[in-house]
Amino acid sequence: MNAKNQTPSLPDADPRSDRFRCGGRESKFLAGTMIVVGCLLIAWNTAQAGENWPQWRGPTRDGVAAMGPALLAPWPAKGPKKLWQSEPIPTQKEGGFGSVVVGGGKAYLFVGLKDPLITRRIDGGDRWAIDIQLVPEGPDKLPEALAKASEAARLSPDRGKLKNAEILGWADDWIAKNLKDDEQKKFGPFVKNRLLAGTRAIPLELFAKLEEARKKEFANQAELDNWCKENGIQGPQREALMRLVPTVNAETKDAIFCLDAATGKTLWKKEYPNAPMPDIETSGSSTPVVADGRCYVSGCLALYCLNAETGAEIWKSAPPDYGPNCSSPLLVDGLVVVRSGAKLGLAAYDPKDGKLVWNQKAIAAGRGCSSSATAWVKDGKPHVLCNDAKQIFCMEAKTGKVLWSVPGGWAGSPVVSGDYLVAAGARYAYKMTPEKAEKLWDRGGMSATTAVIFAGHVYACTGKHFTCTKLEGDGKPLWDQVGTFSGGDYVENGSPVFADGKLFTIGERGLLTMIKASPEKFELLGKVENSGAAENTTPAIAEGKMYLRMTNCVACFDLTKGTE
Repeated sequence: MNAKNQTPSLPDADPRSDRFRCGGRESKFLAGTMIVVGCLLIAWNTAQAGENWPQWRGPTRDGVAAMGPALLAPWPAKGPKKLWQSEPIPTQKEGGFGSVVVGGGKAYLFVGLKDPLITRRIDGGDRWAIDIQLVPEGPDKLPEALAKASEAARLSPDRGKLKNAEILGWADDWIAKNLKDDEQKKFGPFVKNRLLAGTRAIPLELFAKLEEARKKEFANQAELDNWCKENGIQGPQREALMRLVPTVNAETKDAIFCLDAATGKTLWKKEYPNAPMPDIETSGSSTPVVADGRCYVSGCLALYCLNAETGAEIWKSAPPDYGPNCSSPLLVDGLVVVRSGAKLGLAAYDPKDGKLVWNQKAIAAGRGCSSSATAWVKDGKPHVLCNDAKQIFCMEAKTGKVLWSVPGGWAGSPVVSGDYLVAAGARYAYKMTPEKAEKLWDRGGMSATTAVIFAGHVYACTGKHFTCTKLEGDGKPLWDQVGTFSGGDYVENGSPVFADGKLFTIGERGLLTMIKASPEKFELLGKVENSGAAENTTPAIAEGKMYLRMTNCVACFDLTKGTE
């Protein structure tokens, strides 16, 4: 048989190798993770697991690259050496936040491509949503006294005298002093936006007119201008309205890119037409999984299975209730498991033909829609762990039956090491059995990212903090380091990954960092500010190379020693 088409087993861990140590300590937790992975029915396409990063969060879905060469540390001032960058590929609002995966000498990426269609409809797209929908009851439901007071403050001479750098603090102070706690939750964002806009905000009395015209078609700009004049919308208010009128009506295409992992050259690209999808960041940000010659992709409105070599469609599954999500497929127990929208919840599909096997509606919609499931194997029996906005659920992989649920919701994904579970960034830690989960600690706070567990310690990024916490401890961080970077950049905008005793993170505005993974102390080994890496994405590390989703392309960097 051709070696390229063989399904290899994962290599055994050599206890003498530094590749399986953290600061010189052998890791029983990593060994346990390798045993778990051996039970998963996932077939990688190369002879060494270290050559691949074939799914979201890597070979073992825990953010750990367990194998690979020694990596360069510290970094030079400009960061690691760039080997190549791909053709232009949009990201963020134009293409989503899906991450790169690597397998069989190829790099794969899912992109929710916006397909502009000219329109003159007053629906405002994302910006209308920000101005209107942050108040579920609508601005007309603002309490009369609050509306009067906030509008007076917005137009006050004191507001007009403020410098740009002072406006945000003033708005926050005003809200803290004038809104009760329940009012801050309900109306705070809407009021704050108006205070920040000052005289440029649309008067409250005009919102009813705008809502009436929201679905009205205008033949041309002159007709729209005339409508504004008839309704008394002129000057700054007209300018504000024009900012709400999109020049395009956002529709998307599901696009899957396959690149040569050695050169970045596009080998194939598969596109599928889609539907109006203005919020692509939360509907087109899935990461593929590559296994056994196939590439599985959760698109905006369908689950796809493609030939990994050619891009040819093997099957496409689009149940009636399949909806937008950021969830990345998991292969476990002979099934493809992925969140499939608000109505289907978590769903399992037959990898042979894409038929729906089961779906678990207990996994509700909401903030947790961007989380991805992970696998846990106990006594040879696979389980699936997945969270929604509030809870984390343990299910039978074969049937989807819920065995237990515990607090642990939010946007991040669960991470497993042996029988240990960390959820909600790094807020909760549990010890699991098939019957229940025993809470080890709850340290409060939330993070939308996913932590890394290595050598019995939990490494996480929360806000501006890097933390290390003992897994079997009391939840108090062994160290808690505030990142000191220009502009006060946050570090939690991307989930960290681990390789060769180091952590790699992507933060706000492309802040790229490398940190020593040690419980003793925080040690920054390298940073590149404004690197061009797309925030909210995760690096892929394979054979000493780091593959990054950039703001306008994919790029590959050499992390190995000798590349200074």
